[in-house]
This record gives sequence, C-alpha cells and structure tokens, in this order.
Amino acid sequence: MPNKKSDIIDILRTQSYTKKSLNELLKKVNKRLSYTDLSGINLSNLDLSGVDLSFSNLGGVNITNSKLNNSNFRSANLGGSNMGYCEAKNADFECTNLSGINMPYGKADNATFRGAALSGAYMAYNSLKNVDLSDAYLWGAFLRGSDLSGANLSGAYLNGADIKGANLSGSKLKSTLLRGANIKNVIIKKSDAKDMLLSLNIIKVQVLKKLTFKEVSIILESKGVIIK
Repeated sequence: MPNKKSDIIDILRTQSYTKKSLNELLKKVNKRLSYTDLSGINLSNLDLSGVDLSFSNLGGVNITNSKLNNSNFRSANLGGSNMGYCEAKNADFECTNLSGINMPYGKADNATFRGAALSGAYMAYNSLKNVDLSDAYLWGAFLRGSDLSGANLSGAYLNGADIKGANLSGSKLKSTLLRGANIKNVIIKKSDAKDMLLSLNIIKVQVLKKLTFKEVSIILESKGVIIK
C-alpha cells in the first residue's frame, strides 16, 4: 500500500484512485503535500480540505468543483489553473501565485490572499466575504458581481480591475489602488466613502479633507458607486 508522498503524487498523475482511497492515502501522510510538483494534474471534483500544498507547483491544474476548505496553498504556484466552482473557505493563499486563474462562482469566505499575485485572474460572482486581500496584486483582475463585504483590501493593487457590481460593504479600503478600475454599481458603506474616493487617485488628500460627505458622495455616485 502506498504510504509516501511521492507514491501519492504518482497515483494522482495516473488517476488510479477512488475518492475514498485518496482520502485514506492523504491521511497516511497527514495531508501534507508541500513542496511537490502537481502541475497540469486533474484534481477536479475532489475533497482536498485541510491539505497542505504550500510551496507546491500546481500551475495549470484543473481543480474545478473541488473542496479546498482550510487548505494551505501558501507560496504555491497556481498560475493559470482552472478553479471554477471551488469551495475554499478559510484557505490560506498568502503570497501565492494565482495569476490568470479561472475561478468563477467560487466560495472562499474568510480565506487569506495576503500578498498574493492575482493579475488577470477571472473571479466573477465569487463569495469572498471577509477575505484578506491586503497588499495583493490584482491588476486587471475580473471580480465583477463578487461579494467582498468585510474584505481587507488595504494596500491592494486593483488598478485596471473590473469590480462592477461587487459588494464592498464594510471593506477596508485604506491605501487601496483602484485607478482605471470599473467601479460601476459597486456597493460601499458611507463610512468607506472617503477611502474609496482616495483609492481612485482622482483627488489629492489635501482636497479630500476639505470635502463634505455630500460632496464626496456626488463624485462617487457620478462614477456609478452605490453608497448605503
């Protein structure tokens, strides 16, 4: 019976497993598959919850419709992967390469993407409530219609991103960069209005300090932002 990490990788590559047998194999290595090369493998429709894949190469993998809850992808490479309909609640993607991923209709509430590379990522209509995207690089990312309520976007680079119709209610927007982003129908709270305006880089801090809330609202609403 295979009981080594290398054996499990070979089994994953050859697809010679059942969901039940895979779970048993993962238990034998305490769900630790860090520092492994799984690039290009089909991992769709699997339960990989709690698996440690930190520092691993998963470039171009197919993880469609898989469960990744509480999994560790810290500093891993997932560039160009297909992650549509994934459930990755509480997962750790800190400093992970997620550039160019295809992840529509996913659920990653409370996940950590701190410092992650997400340029060109397609993440439309995702549930991303309370995620940590601080200092993440999301240039040109597509987050249209996603729920980012309560998210930490402090220091995140979203220049040129498409967040049309996204819910940013209660999100932290301090030092967020949204220059050239599509913000039409984005929802924010009144308390975040000034930070939102500042992030668009269309007004200087000194000028913003002198504006009333009504004046800030008029500017944002002219850009299509919805303030609640």
